[in-house]
Amino acid sequence: MLITLNIEKVAVMAWSGGGPAGLQFALRHPSRISCYIHYCGVSHKWEHKITLVEKMVMTDHGLWLVSRLSKLSLAAVRKTSCKEIGLNYDHVVKDKKRLEILDAFAESIGPASLRWEGSKADIEEFSNLSRYPLENIICPTLVVHSESDNQLPISNGEFVAENVSNAEFLKFDQGGHMPQLGEEAEIVLNKMVDFLNYNSN
Repeated sequence: MLITLNIEKVAVMAWSGGGPAGLQFALRHPSRISCYIHYCGVSHKWEHKITLVEKMVMTDHGLWLVSRLSKLSLAAVRKTSCKEIGLNYDHVVKDKKRLEILDAFAESIGPASLRWEGSKADIEEFSNLSRYPLENIICPTLVVHSESDNQLPISNGEFVAENVSNAEFLKFDQGGHMPQLGEEAEIVLNKMVDFLNYNSN
């Protein structure tokens, strides 16, 4: 695709379940990647335990119920969403833009029936993930992960930071699985922009 588009190199950012694909791109195509950001992403074998909330939103009926509950108490649904991913609701609710992003993300997961098979395949793949030779990644790498991430253990970020030579690790306390909405969002976003500006060429 890059050849077709006449693009020599790209900066790659992989979030959440996209982590393995991002790491594989960096490993397989070192001449095509200018830099890589591992953003709260999967990096090692990990058995994800599906939560009650996830079970609900992974069905069309469950999503319908959530939408009805939102009309009755939007705040309650938002609080549940924040808790699920490790965000501080009291912080998120103070800014209209943050709430819009949170709501848009919640809406983007439907219809669940079109995602469930893929989600199950991802969970199975993560539970059998082989160890990637991260030592062979040579592009500039930035790892971003929060201690409060309730979706993905921070060990996934630590594993990349410890094994990719000269990787930078931006580890912080608050932000959950969506650091762009957390208390340290400005630090995170500024660091990523600086990293991309410096390494994208």
